[in-house]
Amino acid sequence: MLHIPLGSLRDQAISFPTTVTGEFLAKNRLSKRARAQLAADIISGKVRVADFTIKQAAALCSVSVAYINEARAPDPAVAKLLRDWNEAGPNQRVAFARAANAERIFDVLVPAID
Repeated sequence: MLHIPLGSLRDQAISFPTTVTGEFLAKNRLSKRARAQLAADIISGKVRVADFTIKQAAALCSVSVAYINEARAPDPAVAKLLRDWNEAGPNQRVAFARAANAERIFDVLVPAID
């Protein structure tokens, strides 16, 4: 049986790849000490963050995910629809779905998810 004193694991230098993804940052299970080391490496430029999640980008830029989605819309008509949808309350969204025919909306959603 291999015995490694706990203190020696804590004091070991932690090395990270040169690039980490936003998803890794969101889902890793590193210890607080390892996360602090990773943050220090990011700040010093040793580690680069690529592919932020939309939630991370929203938090960093102090905007909502809805605003980012609107900004990413390639077509002004799509941007307007997103803006109107995001400004609508729950009852207005239900009324819209009924008026537009929920089945037609569902038919459009299925290919959009793929």
